[in-house]
Amino acid sequence: MLRAVNGQGDAPDSAPQSVLVVGRNLHEPFNEGTRAIGRNIALAVARGGHHAQIISLSEAGYADATEVAGVPLHHVVRRATRSLSGDYRAVPALAAAVRGAAAAGPVNRIHLIGVPLMLAGAVRRQARTIVNHVVLHAAETGLPATDRLREMLGWRVADRWIDGHAATSNTVRAALEHDGWNGTKLSVLEPAIDTERLVRHTAAAHEPGTLRIHYVGNIAPERFPAADVVRMLEDVATRSSLRLQLDVFAPVAFRPDNARWAARFPRSKTVAVSVHLEDLTEQRKVEVYSGADAAIYPFTRPVAVEPPLTVLETMACGTVPIVTAPANRSAIVEDGRTGFTCQDRAALGTALERFVGLSSVERAAMGHAARDAVVRRFGFGSIASNTELLWRGLDAAGGRGRRRR
Repeated sequence: MLRAVNGQGDAPDSAPQSVLVVGRNLHEPFNEGTRAIGRNIALAVARGGHHAQIISLSEAGYADATEVAGVPLHHVVRRATRSLSGDYRAVPALAAAVRGAAAAGPVNRIHLIGVPLMLAGAVRRQARTIVNHVVLHAAETGLPATDRLREMLGWRVADRWIDGHAATSNTVRAALEHDGWNGTKLSVLEPAIDTERLVRHTAAAHEPGTLRIHYVGNIAPERFPAADVVRMLEDVATRSSLRLQLDVFAPVAFRPDNARWAARFPRSKTVAVSVHLEDLTEQRKVEVYSGADAAIYPFTRPVAVEPPLTVLETMACGTVPIVTAPANRSAIVEDGRTGFTCQDRAALGTALERFVGLSSVERAAMGHAARDAVVRRFGFGSIASNTELLWRGLDAAGGRGRRRR
């Protein structure tokens, strides 16, 4: 097994590399985990002094932008289809785009995320190393059987052309190895977070005596059990002098099902509940996270990329997270220091009351600790160094004859 590379931010700088990140929908709005992770791979290595480009398999109507924060962006438009082979039909066009981007010079490193792994065979000659990023385990997160089949067939067929599989957490890596993935190619490279952009801003004034609680993300019941959460807040409100206000922000452009779940949200006479169907821009994310006293993530099982990016973004903005165990499988929240954790949704009320019991100074200190933890572990500088370590490990493994077949 390739060694995990996280936590090695003091590694010496690598010689400048040419890096091509190829992923699905790597364009605005970046309100879904896989897309944000793909973008941040490119931004992190660019900040590390490397030449990065992005190729996005994009939906029609989203292929206008030519750069992402200064990183060149190339689009291959995906035809709308319900066919299971829809993404695979785009492989020749994606391969041509890779060759086009590589025309000005050699692409030393290709990183794939969320695109058919068969692409690796078509672009093998354009890369010194090809890395496949895995952000979740299909079975654990309850994805449909078709997605599980794609995951299984993808690595079985394309593994010969891929130098390394970089899981975003140890829990994902362990699940993949259990499934039979080639352990000699597995490593852990945690996702980068733009902690320079995600910085707490002064929030607009709010009504005195109000506790503002936010949630950001999809609102299917396994991720946000609305009825249970509202009942919990009503119960906490009976023992608090504070007025509780819950604001839920759910994306809709690529998740139209959120509108259906929003229509079923319970009403409350004692807790102010608002659901905002909104595709948050990067600036709007900062406003939303900064506008909360605390944020809750009441997952009932693993349902998101791992670790959940919304929790990391919350912490980067200095807002205290309150999470259930399924939202904290990567131990990103340290109970009582960078936030509050509980085993399940039944214990959320106790965790929230622990937060309510803090003084304003203690809340601010916990928010600062949460941000510091994310900056150290997930900031661009740390992840850029960890990516360079991954490249070195793959180069060494290739030199021992394992890499190319």
